[in-house]
Amino acid sequence: MLRGGGAAALLAVGGLAGYAFALADSGEPEAPDNPVLTEAVELRQPVHDHADLAIVVRGQLLDLSADEFLSTEDEAKSENVHVHAPRTAVVHIHREQTTWSELFLSLGGKLTDTCL
Repeated sequence: MLRGGGAAALLAVGGLAGYAFALADSGEPEAPDNPVLTEAVELRQPVHDHADLAIVVRGQLLDLSADEFLSTEDEAKSENVHVHAPRTAVVHIHREQTTWSELFLSLGGKLTDTCL
């Protein structure tokens, strides 16, 4: 995990095709068995957008092709946003108002004001 100030991380995202992620998020993972969160998720309309993704840590490109990062047909890391093979540098966005926090949760990380 990278900490702000002490580590350099560059997140380059391009090709959003008009889709904007919200910058603020509660940071809480989805909880399908929670009726309040489930209702909020269901209110977000389905979309199918893509964004190119590159995460560079200390000058090295993070390889997102490892199984720990990838969604498969059998296991989606998130129904809202995920990365899958064969194009592991492409984020698949399936709900409107998807946040950066949701993306990083789907990759097994988290996004806060001081930590990536």
